[in-house]
Amino acid sequence: MIFIILASLKFIFLGAIYGRIDGGGVLKTKEIIERLLVMFAFVLACSLYVDFWAFFVIIAIFFAFTGHGQYFLDRQLVGQKERVERVDFIVKWIFGKDWRENYSKKHKFTKEETEKYYSEIRKKLYWRNVFGMFLTGSLVGLPSGFIMLAIGQYIPAMLFFSTGIAKALAYMAGNLLGDFVQETVFAEYTNGALRNFICLVVIFYYLAG
Repeated sequence: MIFIILASLKFIFLGAIYGRIDGGGVLKTKEIIERLLVMFAFVLACSLYVDFWAFFVIIAIFFAFTGHGQYFLDRQLVGQKERVERVDFIVKWIFGKDWRENYSKKHKFTKEETEKYYSEIRKKLYWRNVFGMFLTGSLVGLPSGFIMLAIGQYIPAMLFFSTGIAKALAYMAGNLLGDFVQETVFAEYTNGALRNFICLVVIFYYLAG
């Protein structure tokens, strides 16, 4: 039992480290290496169910890993026109346009624009940004989730589909604790740990069956 506990803790810890590496911390290596490290846990978990086909999970590298600069919950007053996320068209359907998208990142905000942002806009952006984090986080687990759906493993599928919730919660916690921790660093560690925790639960679900 102690072996299982320690191995599980190490698995979750490695997820946290890989999450931070992918965010540009701890050490710097090629982006493809960083993303392969993140996806390893998903491939490992899926391999128990579909063997070699689990390697198809790696396609997440090519379409799922989007940026999230636009969705940081500190909501800095920085123009977004040149850095709108690829998936933001989905966010717009629900929350409308990000007000900052009207301005380029080099725009010098006037006093009136700044006052308008902090008195009216910034608060409204919170849940828009949370949803953006949820959306970009969900894309990481989609390939694994669809593989599980295809073989009728609905509980593992739902677990993989929860990666968006993990990312949103990680950044909400980082924002809430911003006076005590570095918001982004904390969120990257937490998001990585939660992703590996999800994969670990999928593994234990298989072993228990």
